[in-house]
Amino acid sequence: MTADTKEKELPSIPPGERCNGRNEAKTKYCLLRAGWGTSHVGEGRCRKHGGKAVRKLAGQGRYAQVVVGELKQKFAEMERDGDPLDLMAELDIQRALFARELAKDDDEQDVKLLVMMAKEIISAAEKIMKLRLAEALTTAELKFMRAKMVTLLDEYIADPDRRRAFIAELTALIPGEPPALAPPSGE
Repeated sequence: MTADTKEKELPSIPPGERCNGRNEAKTKYCLLRAGWGTSHVGEGRCRKHGGKAVRKLAGQGRYAQVVVGELKQKFAEMERDGDPLDLMAELDIQRALFARELAKDDDEQDVKLLVMMAKEIISAAEKIMKLRLAEALTTAELKFMRAKMVTLLDEYIADPDRRRAFIAELTALIPGEPPALAPPSGE
């Protein structure tokens, strides 16, 4: 390769709306649409410039081959969700769609659709309740924790008045019956 040829050679640039792959002489960019002739149209190189090669298109994992384009953006948004088990937004959407269908005139309403939507709303609500119950502390667990905290307070807070005030505030915050408070040690 001569010095003249090197000067004409184009640098490699990533694909955008176009493939931007270089021709064999490396003097022109491919003007085909990104992903032309592949399963990922609109994303990456065209079929002629390696776009057909098997590769991971969206991160790692089981769905990396199919999560592309707009779906890839939605997937990334879902990955950033701080609490993916909070399904209240999905339940709200179901309820809004149900209300919209229910508000239609009688002759436009699809009764089978309404029944199906109602069942799906009930199912979603049941799933949310199960998730919440699985994460909730039982009354017995709360009582155990409160009793252990009282024991720890006896050990770490020497002033009996401050200890009693703290225990009273803590007890007011935790539901259930308070444990019988033993007189502070050293009194």
